[in-house]
Amino acid sequence: MKFIPLFFLIFLSPLITTAQGKVEKSKLPDPTFIPRKTWLAGGNFSYNTKKQDSVQNFITYVIKGNTYRYEVSPFGGYFVKDNFLVGLRASYRRNGGERTYESSSGTDLVVTKEISHNFTFFPMIRNYLALGKSKRFAIFNETFIGFAVGQGKETTTEAESVDCVYTDSFRLEVGMTPGMVAFINKNIAFEVQVGVLGFITEWDRSTTNQVEKSRQVTSRGNFSVNLFQLNLGVSIYLFQP
Repeated sequence: MKFIPLFFLIFLSPLITTAQGKVEKSKLPDPTFIPRKTWLAGGNFSYNTKKQDSVQNFITYVIKGNTYRYEVSPFGGYFVKDNFLVGLRASYRRNGGERTYESSSGTDLVVTKEISHNFTFFPMIRNYLALGKSKRFAIFNETFIGFAVGQGKETTTEAESVDCVYTDSFRLEVGMTPGMVAFINKNIAFEVQVGVLGFITEWDRSTTNQVEKSRQVTSRGNFSVNLFQLNLGVSIYLFQP
C-alpha cells in the first residue's frame, strides 16, 4: 500500500510542474508597450539664445553679441511590429545673430550679421522599451538617415568695407537619438530627446560679393550625449480598437 501515494505523486508531478510554469509565466511583465498597427503623430521644438558682452575669445574680443537658434520638427509613423515604428520626420531650422568685435589690428570695429535656414527630411525607425508595468513610461531609440538643404547669408562690415557671402548647402546625416516618453492619458504623451549621435557630411558652395566662388566639404562625427541639448515634444498615439 505504501507504493500507492508514490504512484499518485509520480502521476501528478507533470501537472504540478505545468501549473507552476503557467504561474511563473503570468508573473512576467508584458513586453508590448505599443502594439502593432498603431499610428503615431507628433512634433518636437527646440530654442536657444546666446548673449555676449565684453567676452575675450581665443582670437577676438567680442564687444557685443546676440545669436539665436530654433527648430521645429513634426514627425509621424506606423508600428509594423510591437514596439517597432517606421516613420518620417521633417524639420525646419533657423539660425541668426549679430556680433561686434575688434579687428585684428585693434583700430576698427567689425560687425558681423548672419542668418541661415535649412529643411531636413529623415526616414526613421524607433524601438521602444517599457519601464515598469504601468505602461506609462518607456525609453526609445530613434535611428535615422537625413537629407538637408539650406541657404545662408553673412555680412561683415569693417570701416568702409562691406563683404557679403551667400552659401548654399547640402547635408547627409546618419545617426541616432535616445529619448524617453511619458503618457499623460491613453493617447497623448510627452517625450524628450537628447543630442544626436552619428556622422555628418556637408557640402557648401559660397559666393562672396557676387564674384568669388568657393566649395567646401566637411565631415564630422559626434559620439557624446549632451544632456543640455534637449528636444521636447508631444506625440499622439492612435491605437487600433
